[in-house]
Amino acid sequence: LMIAPIAEMAISPRMRPRLKLPNEDSQVAELGDTNLFSANRFTGLDQVESGARFTYGTRGHLQNAEDEWLEWLFGQSYQEDNDSAFPITNAPDPHFSDFIGRLGVKYKWFDIAYSFRLDRDSFVPLSNNVNALFSMNPVSVDISYTSLRDDPIFGNRKEIFGAAIWDVTPQWQWGINARRDLGSNEQALVRSAFLPQVINPANITPNTVGLGSSLTFHNECVRVTASVGRSFISQEDVRPSTTCGL
Repeated sequence: LMIAPIAEMAISPRMRPRLKLPNEDSQVAELGDTNLFSANRFTGLDQVESGARFTYGTRGHLQNAEDEWLEWLFGQSYQEDNDSAFPITNAPDPHFSDFIGRLGVKYKWFDIAYSFRLDRDSFVPLSNNVNALFSMNPVSVDISYTSLRDDPIFGNRKEIFGAAIWDVTPQWQWGINARRDLGSNEQALVRSAFLPQVINPANITPNTVGLGSSLTFHNECVRVTASVGRSFISQEDVRPSTTCGL
């Protein structure tokens, strides 16, 4: 059993947005369990956090066997700037973030992870993400569920994604996946998924936003994947499309 308190402080000169330089890789700014304790929580290099920031929390790990364990993370962040380019809360007072956490469990061939964001005042869940992975040779199945409430970027959103991979031979893999919007299609922001040709598009419901399939060959020296997909998103300038890749 390991329980560890964590604290991190970062201080840098205050920087204002550089209007003359395009921001291409840091447009999505979202605080989560993967970047809570990062010095710069932007995804790219076109934006950097500045000013004084302080993050604190705790993490733990309980191991029963090599393939049986439980882990967790819980924390909160503070920033000095009133107008930081990186939003850490939806509340009018921008200094303290919402509470961020993650709980993960592994038991032999089954993994499940739950990450969340809780309102700092009411403890109401604002973001929920559950990911479950079942892996038993030659098949692995991955299912994830995402729920967002009043997110500053995506608004209200509920979505489920599923994928399955079958090791046909030691060198060949076949995979299928599907993504479905459980809320309003107009609020869904979904990347294109891949579509297996065996599925009849006439059976696709309006909430199915993507389907896909891929075939992979791999050995010690090379890995090649061929994929085909269909996105059913239709809003503004975005139209349903089919994508092929190699």
